[in-house]
Amino acid sequence: MTRETLASLGASDKPTLTVFNHADELPDCPETGFVAEGDRVFISALTGAGIDLLLGKLDDLIATLRRPCRFLFPYTESGRVDRLYRTSAVQSVEYLAEGIEVRASVDRRTAGELSAFLAGEGER
Repeated sequence: MTRETLASLGASDKPTLTVFNHADELPDCPETGFVAEGDRVFISALTGAGIDLLLGKLDDLIATLRRPCRFLFPYTESGRVDRLYRTSAVQSVEYLAEGIEVRASVDRRTAGELSAFLAGEGER
């Protein structure tokens, strides 16, 4: 049913993570047996078991949606650096003669909206 709903919303091509709650009620899933398998995570919201696995999987999933970029903002556009701090994972900021260089992992939307300031991708 969930996959059908995602398809009807045009989101079937988006990364997904299936979370099974109440795993503590399964006879074959003791607290030490909570696992993350592929795109599935078994948790217990009641006991908190498996939550660390869930957070790790979410971090991994989010990382796949971002790409490393290098931006160079003129000092007159310095307010845009704050946007990156709010929406992205900023790795470094360097104040140069020609402007503010920011290296960050950003999603497609942010990269597109700030494309005029893109100075490259990846590391030096």
